Amino acid sequence: MYRALMGNYTDVPETADFSDLAHVFALPYVDAATLDRRMRHYCGVASRKILRFGGTNNYVAGAYENVAVFMQSYP
Repeated sequence: MYRALMGNYTDVPETADFSDLAHVFALPYVDAATLDRRMRHYCGVASRKILRFGGTNNYVAGAYENVAVFMQSYP
């Protein structure tokens, strides 16, 4: 499943990727989650594909780089 989200098949998964991937499944149910840059990118790619095929959740809308970026988004 992890490889299905990736567009770059030569990219080697890092240890932290798997915990970030676990957070992706929660995105439709939470207001915000923090993901590293790679996971936000892969999440955005997958989300755009899902939306193109009629999906209703924009998974990347609630994904932030860190808590500071989230707090700046909601002053």
